[in-house]
Amino acid sequence: MRLNLIPVSLAILTLLVAAPVAHPARAQGEFAPVARVDDRVVTQHELDQRARFFTLLRAPGDPNELALERLIEERLQLAAADADGITVSPEAVEAGMAEFAARANLSTEEFVAALAQAGVQETTFRDFVAVGVAWREVVRARFFPQASVTEAEVDRALATTPPGTDDRVLLSEILLPAGTPESRRASLERARRIAAEVDSVEDFAEAAHRVSSAASRSQGGARDWIRVTALPPDVQAEVSRLQPGQVSRPIESESAVALFFLRERDVPQGGEDGIPTLDYVTFGVPGGGLPRLTADVQTCEELFAEARAGRAGDPQRQNVPAGQVPGAVAQVLAGLDAGEIAPLPGGGAVMLCARTLGINFEAARAEVRGQLLNQQVGAQAAQYLAELRSRAIIQILE
Repeated sequence: MRLNLIPVSLAILTLLVAAPVAHPARAQGEFAPVARVDDRVVTQHELDQRARFFTLLRAPGDPNELALERLIEERLQLAAADADGITVSPEAVEAGMAEFAARANLSTEEFVAALAQAGVQETTFRDFVAVGVAWREVVRARFFPQASVTEAEVDRALATTPPGTDDRVLLSEILLPAGTPESRRASLERARRIAAEVDSVEDFAEAAHRVSSAASRSQGGARDWIRVTALPPDVQAEVSRLQPGQVSRPIESESAVALFFLRERDVPQGGEDGIPTLDYVTFGVPGGGLPRLTADVQTCEELFAEARAGRAGDPQRQNVPAGQVPGAVAQVLAGLDAGEIAPLPGGGAVMLCARTLGINFEAARAEVRGQLLNQQVGAQAAQYLAELRSRAIIQILE
C-alpha cells in the first residue's frame, strides 16, 4: 500500500530547519497529559513535537492549537480503527513515509534527518503517517461496500456541462463535517480561514492532513486527473473560475463543507482530428407534447422516463463523432446546449445529452461514477468523524 502525498518543498524544508521553532508552553512536565479523549491521552511531549512538525511545514494558523486539534482527532480515528479490528502493517507505514519524503526529493532517512535538525523525532513523523493510513482503511471498509451511484445520477453529472468543462483538472480537496448546525458553523469558519491563509499547494496539503475527513486526507487531499464534467454542478461552477494555485470558496452540501485547490488544468485540443463527440437522443412526440417535454425534461435519463410513461416515443440514443451524425440532426444539434430539446425537420425531436471532445462515452461514465462514489464516501467519513467527536468525552487539561 502506497500513499501519493503532496510534495513538501525542499527549499522550505531546508530554510526552516535552520530557523528557530516556537515552543509551546510546557504543562507540569514533558510527559504530563494535556488532553484526554475517552481513555486515551495526549501528552505535552506529543503536543510539543506535533507543533514543531506543523511549524516546520508552515501549516497555516497557530501551530499549538492545530497540533492539539489534530491529536484529538487522531485519538478518535485510532479508536475507530481498533473498534473495527483494523491494524496497519509496518510495511504500509514505511511505504507512506517513503512516499512523503520522496515528494521532497529525499529518502526517508534524509527526511528524518532533516526533521531531527529541527527537533522533530522520527516517531512523530511515523505516527502522523500511520494514523492517516489507518483512517483511510476505516473509511474504505466501513463506507465503500455500501456506497452506490445510480445511472440517473451519472446522467445528471454528465448532462451538466458549463463552458470550459471539457478541461481536465488536478484538484486537492478538504472535507469538513457539517452534519449538525454547530458543526456546519464551525466548519464554515475553519474553511474560510484556510482559504484566506493558504497560498501554496504545500500549505493546502498540510491543512488537508490536519483537518480533512476525506479519504484523500492521507494524500494531502490530492486527487488524480478528473474532467470537470465529472464534478457535481456546484463544484463544476466553482472550479471553472479558478486558476492554478487558487483555492475555492467553501462549498456546502448536506453533510459537509468542501474546499478545493486547483493544482493544474489541462485544456484539451479535441479528440482524434479535433472532432467532438455528440451524445444525443432522437425520439417521437405523440400528441404534440413537445412544449411540455421541453419545459419539464432536463436530462436524457428523464427523457427515457417520459418514454416509459408513454409521453415520448421510441427514444434512440447515440454517442458518435460529430462527422457521423446525419446532416439534418447535426444541424439542429449545433444550436443546442446539453439538456436542450428541439424539433427535427422531418418530424420527431432530438435532445443533446452531452458534447465532449474525443471522450469515450463508457469511459466517461465509469470515471464520473467513480468520482461520485468518492464524493459520497468522503461526505460519510466527515459525518462519521463528527459523530465520533460528539460521542466522545474530551477534556482539555490544565
